[in-house]
Parts: sequence; C-alpha cells; structure tokens
Amino acid sequence: MPVTIANLAKAILNDLKQTDLQSELHPTESQLVSGLERLIADRYLDGDLLKGGNSVGAGLLDAVKSAVQVAQGESGGLLTVDKLFGVKTLNWLQFGMRCFGALRKEWQKPAYQQKHGIPGDVTFATKEIRYQVVELPTWPGGQPLPLLWKAWNSWMKVCGVIATQSPTERNANVIVRVTNLDGPSNVLGDAHVGPPERARLELRFDRAEQWTDAKFEGTACHEIGHLLGLTHTGQAGQLMSSSLATIITPQDEDTQRAQQIWGPPHTIGVIPPTPGIEM
Repeated sequence: MPVTIANLAKAILNDLKQTDLQSELHPTESQLVSGLERLIADRYLDGDLLKGGNSVGAGLLDAVKSAVQVAQGESGGLLTVDKLFGVKTLNWLQFGMRCFGALRKEWQKPAYQQKHGIPGDVTFATKEIRYQVVELPTWPGGQPLPLLWKAWNSWMKVCGVIATQSPTERNANVIVRVTNLDGPSNVLGDAHVGPPERARLELRFDRAEQWTDAKFEGTACHEIGHLLGLTHTGQAGQLMSSSLATIITPQDEDTQRAQQIWGPPHTIGVIPPTPGIEM
C-alpha cells in the first residue's frame, strides 16, 4: 500500500479499531485526511515521512502517534494524552483557537542574530523590553494599541519586566507585526520564546482572524508570555495553555514561571503606556 495521506488515514483507522477508543469517537477516513494535513501544516508531523515509502509501516504509525501525543499535550488539559487520533483531537486541531507552539529558538543561532541583531551601541536596562509596533490587526470598533499596552501591563503587574514602546526598530528588541498564518479560527498568533538578548524577537498576529477585543487581548498576553521565556503549559486554566480560550491575563502557574525568569514585579498597579507613540 503506497504511502499517501489517504492510505495513511485508512491504516490509522484500522489501528484505532484495535484500541479501547469508543466507536462513536472514531473519525471517518476523510476526517483523518484533514487531520493529518493539519498535523503536517502545524509541523507536529514531518511531511517528508510520507515520501518515498512503498507501504504504511509500524514506524510511520508510531510517528503519527507521537505527533498526536505532542498536540494533545499542548491542549492545556482539554485532551487526554493517549496518542489516539480520535474525533476530539481532530476537532481541537481543526477548530481550536491556538498558538502553534511558539516560534522556535532559531533566534539564538549566530546567522539569525547577525541578520536581526541589535546594534552594538544600543543598550537595554536589566529586564527591559522595548517593542516596536509595525502593524496591529483591525476590527470594527477595535482599539488594538491600548489593548496591547494592557497586555504588557498584565505581565508587569506580576513579574519584574519593564516594557516600553519604541518608535524605531533600531532601539527595539521586540517587533510586533501582522502576517498571514493559517486563516481564521485556528492559529491566532505566534512569538519567539525569549527572553530577548542580542537579537530582535517577533510577535505576530494572524491577519485573517476575526478579531474581537477579548480575543486580541488574550492572544497578545499569551504571546508576550512566550517573549518573556515561557513555553506552553499542560496545566489547565492557565494563560500559557496553547489552546486560547477565555483567559486573558496570567494565572498562578504563569506568574510563578515568569517570576523565575524576571523576578517579582517592580510596581503594583497599571504602568502608564509610553506617551506620544501612536500607530
């Protein structure tokens, strides 16, 4: 049986029938095809594994199970981590509003730092972030810039980071922009996992998303968590779960992890945004 996504879906479904997964949670082959395409698009599964093979073997099935396990682990407790590619996992992959992992730490590589580095004569105070806003999403009645300030303030209330908005790229160590990610209703944004050192990191919002105030603020606050150095958590009810639900501010575990990197907050209460800088 040649290795195609359709034949791989057939093999996965046959494998599922040998497990204890309830029959009503078994997907159809067409659903599995869409799910596999999402696993590959979201880089949980290496699409090159499907190339050149003449049959769907145990090694490929194990690779799919491992990819499913990673995806389930990033659901923030919404999914059982059992490696089974059932309907609940498929629905989360297709319709969960998520941050995909976070941008990998390629910014630590010398080539990236050489291309995106901070000029040698630009210095930053200890635990300081200066972010430049290139572009923010728009939606009817939305005011994204004050919401972005509010998201930064949510972190400054609970840990020792100081963030100010920079009018120029030269003096910034974080760039905020809009880009095309995967269309509406799935991945809302992504960001490098920091904290920033001698290279600029990026926070990106999906241009195609149908934004609201709460969705934007929650996404911004989550992605800022990545910039501060936080990866996703498997604990439910936390801002840094990869499944972005209704939580829009750091929770207990988020705060504890941020303070391990940045220390306790410098001030209590809202820190005024940088005056005089608009989009």
